[in-house]
Amino acid sequence: MTTLLTVIVLLLFVAVLYAFYRMQKAHAKFSTRVFTGLFAGILFGGILQLVFGTGSAVVEQSLEWITIVGDGYVGLLQMLIMPLVFVSIVSAFTRMKESSKIGKISFSVLATLLGTVAVAGLIGVSMVMLFNLDGAQFTEGAEESSRIAEITQQQSEVADLSIAEQILSFIPTNVFADFAGSRDTSTIGVVIFSAFVGVAYLGVKRKIPEQADMFNRIIESLYNIVMRIVTLVLRLTPFGVFALMTNVLATSDFGAIVNLGTFIIASYVGLIIILFVHSLLLASVRVNPITYFKKVFPVLSFAFTS
Repeated sequence: MTTLLTVIVLLLFVAVLYAFYRMQKAHAKFSTRVFTGLFAGILFGGILQLVFGTGSAVVEQSLEWITIVGDGYVGLLQMLIMPLVFVSIVSAFTRMKESSKIGKISFSVLATLLGTVAVAGLIGVSMVMLFNLDGAQFTEGAEESSRIAEITQQQSEVADLSIAEQILSFIPTNVFADFAGSRDTSTIGVVIFSAFVGVAYLGVKRKIPEQADMFNRIIESLYNIVMRIVTLVLRLTPFGVFALMTNVLATSDFGAIVNLGTFIIASYVGLIIILFVHSLLLASVRVNPITYFKKVFPVLSFAFTS
């Protein structure tokens, strides 16, 4: 009986996946498909929990297959990080028309990045204090406990390092290991290496233009290929979000989800404030925030749902 019920659940799951495929073929908006996946996952996972319970054999056996879609999607996103960081930064240098402005541009980007990160951190701390949040109250399972233990260990490791040692940890001593994500600072290491490659390209461009032109064509081709892979992976977003939300709702106790209500409200308030801060930044450089957010809505919806 358990096997039969598991097969029925999986058939229903596949049927919903096929519905998303038909939506894609019908050229439904990306944001529409993603949000549909989000709410469909909440509904489907909630039904599984109500009908079978969180610890039933049917749910466990079904999720073994459902998580292939969800975790597979997350794995593909992780696969893209390092190649995308590398080609994006290097191509920014190869497309630069006036290398004399690199110092000014780099300072502006770095200052804006550090400033917005600081503001985001301040808003996050403020939301915790305003809503009186206690992270320990949200620890419900072994996975959460494991993650908290991991973060605590990382904090202790960083606390033992001086500022000079922390800066040294960013330097990529083995860039291939950083491309494999072997360190906590691997992404920063790839960013630094990419910047060196870009600066080296500008130097070669001044002295040996023909070789620089060849490298430029290689990077441009690599950039187009990586972006095509990004497009292919993003098409899977509705499927991945649906599977991930199904897993969350089917395995989480409703009482625990309700307890997270305050946390969710605090998160949304913080996000709204962050959007307001970004609107001020856009207005300060004479960019219409409304027009901007309309154009980047697919990106924001992808970030929100995933």
